[in-house]
Order: sequence, then C-alpha cells, then structure tokens
Amino acid sequence: MRGMVATLGRHKGIGDVLGLRLWGFLGWFVTRTYHLSQLPLA
Repeated sequence: MRGMVATLGRHKGIGDVLGLRLWGFLGWFVTRTYHLSQLPLA
C-alpha cells in the first residue's frame, strides 16, 4: 500500500501518501488526480 486519500467536501481532502501528510486543497487535488488517473481510457 502506498497511502490513503479521502475527499472531505468541495476542494477539501486529506491524504497520507508515501509518508507525506496532505490536507486542504492539496489533499483534495492529490485525491482527485489519483481517481482520475484510474479511469479506464477507451
């Protein structure tokens, strides 16, 4: 496991990725980027 992320609402999130703790907008951005990168492409 490389970490955990969660969205807490509009433009707010938390994450613990590779030992780096993120919160607020940066946490949300990392969460959103990860989820979008996991979408299947045609």
